[in-house]
Amino acid sequence: MCSSDLETFVINHADTTILPTAVRRDQIRPAEPRELVIVENSPDLGEGPVDTSLPTTDLAYVGILAHHRLLREVVGHVASNPGTSLRIGGFGPLEDEIRSIAAASPNIDFRGRVDSAEALDIMASARVLFATYEPSVPNHRYSAPNKFAEALALGKPLIVCRHTGVDVEVERAGVGVAIDYDGAAFGTALSTILSDDDLLEHCREEGPRLYRDKHAWPVSAARLRAIYSGLGRPSA
Repeated sequence: MCSSDLETFVINHADTTILPTAVRRDQIRPAEPRELVIVENSPDLGEGPVDTSLPTTDLAYVGILAHHRLLREVVGHVASNPGTSLRIGGFGPLEDEIRSIAAASPNIDFRGRVDSAEALDIMASARVLFATYEPSVPNHRYSAPNKFAEALALGKPLIVCRHTGVDVEVERAGVGVAIDYDGAAFGTALSTILSDDDLLEHCREEGPRLYRDKHAWPVSAARLRAIYSGLGRPSA
């Protein structure tokens, strides 16, 4: 919902309203935009990197190491299951805790703060990616993470949480699994994906195509250019 009458007024009187996902239409109610355009929160990866090498780890995550992202539960699951491997990079409130667990767990490779090129390399090295936000956090119900586009571009299945916005996109495209915000559910989903050759192959083949056709930054950039070119012109 809009947080103020002022926001509703501005949206209702703007020529165009831009949102990163269609799910966020509910977030701006009761506003009624004159024109609504979706410009996705996609990283600029060009046509999308397709990694052809064999994955070297089961699971990967690069991002803010914060609470309410199921990170403690995922790291704990991997630490307790030596047959599963995780490569993780980033920084934030949980950094020291994750670094300590990784130091005692040979199956967890902690990279700390990394640049964008290394982040892509880390994700490309994995079989499965995840973006698991806690849906009880209001903003998480309308999440639009870069990881969705990155997973598509790299041809990787993505584990997300139900009722976080991105779950709608993942399930519609059939490129991952939506779970409850729960460590045990995550472990089950990971095992299921790793043993599902059809899903892994579908993501490898269809992910990059979906990224190029619908979710790449050039697609959104074209929408922005169309909006800008129309500003100030009288409506028909």
